[in-house]
Amino acid sequence: MKEVHAVIDASMLAVIPTLLSKNHSSQLSDVWSFGVNVALRISDLLSIKMSAIQGDRLSLTEAKTGKVAHIL
Repeated sequence: MKEVHAVIDASMLAVIPTLLSKNHSSQLSDVWSFGVNVALRISDLLSIKMSAIQGDRLSLTEAKTGKVAHIL
């Protein structure tokens, strides 16, 4: 398994989506940006279903804490 490091430099937050878009896909870049901006754990991001979106709101129950998150 590959080793993963946290992003500790704020300038990298701008570079990573560009690299993902160039080397992989714009969809992966969008997922990265969404995940960084909503500050959810990866397990919560992976559990999002289209049915959790109602109007302009995403509602989901966070796996670790059990809290219901409402994201506009």
